[in-house]
Amino acid sequence: KSLKLKIMKQKLQFSILLLFINLFAFAQTFDSGNLRYTVISGTNVSVKKANTCPTGALNIPATVDYAGTTYSVTNIEFEAFSDNYSACTAITSVTIPNSVTTIGDFAFSSCSGLTTVNFSNALTNIGTDAFANCAALTSINLPNSLTTLSNGAFFGCTGLTTVNIPNSVTSIGNYAFGSCTGLTSFTVNWTTPLVITAEVFFNVNTSAIPLNVPSGSEALYEANAVWTTFNPINGFLGTEDFEATTKVSVYPNPSNGLFNLEAQNNATVTVFDMLGKQIATQKITVGTATINLSSVTAGIYFAKITTENNQTQPVKLIKQ
Repeated sequence: KSLKLKIMKQKLQFSILLLFINLFAFAQTFDSGNLRYTVISGTNVSVKKANTCPTGALNIPATVDYAGTTYSVTNIEFEAFSDNYSACTAITSVTIPNSVTTIGDFAFSSCSGLTTVNFSNALTNIGTDAFANCAALTSINLPNSLTTLSNGAFFGCTGLTTVNIPNSVTSIGNYAFGSCTGLTSFTVNWTTPLVITAEVFFNVNTSAIPLNVPSGSEALYEANAVWTTFNPINGFLGTEDFEATTKVSVYPNPSNGLFNLEAQNNATVTVFDMLGKQIATQKITVGTATINLSSVTAGIYFAKITTENNQTQPVKLIKQ
């Protein structure tokens, strides 16, 4: 009889323990707006989809309030918007706040309507197959904080045409850009080529894709077993070459396209876009010259001014 009571007592204790575990788990997950959050630690939470998939433009908040507490959104969970049953195919764009450091495995896999991703500037890791088979995604510009692109991160993104990889990336997993058959250009920012396997570009005809590399490092890429398969390999001037303090007078700046420049010496002005590609060049004489960028899209450009005695001066131009 005592053994039976002991067993019943143990079952009761186990049931109570399960109840507390379930209550704890429930307390750690909550809904806000069209998203569900899980408390990771303290006031940090990860984000996942709720019972209904978001549609249209998805703007993930940096913070979320619940039960009198403000939580920081630091992660996007495994299969957050793609699982074994359904993907959030009606999401058209995603804005990831600068509080997020990690995008989990399969987070947006097969979100076939996704065309644009605005990445967090604190992002360090993109998980396995995180954006796999997002066929409508056309271009990605990864943040300078990123260190890891995991296996299959953008596998099967057949609509992807342009990619820009920052030099902060230290690891690219196999198949990260596998079957990205729509690629028309690929830009990297390492002066020394990153060591990768050929499987990174599985089922991609790299021989028909230009590779843009930092100027002066072309020979290193041509000698690399994987990167040499791209054709052609082009050198570009990196934006780090434009870090000096501007001393040349340029006005108005920002401008709708016409920039007046005051020159004290005869010089040559060469204008580059943010990828370091040359878009215009002209010679100027002493006095005031006009740089005409009316035909280019709005954004930030750099003018490199080289005088007759080979002194150079950078100028940042903002085209509205």
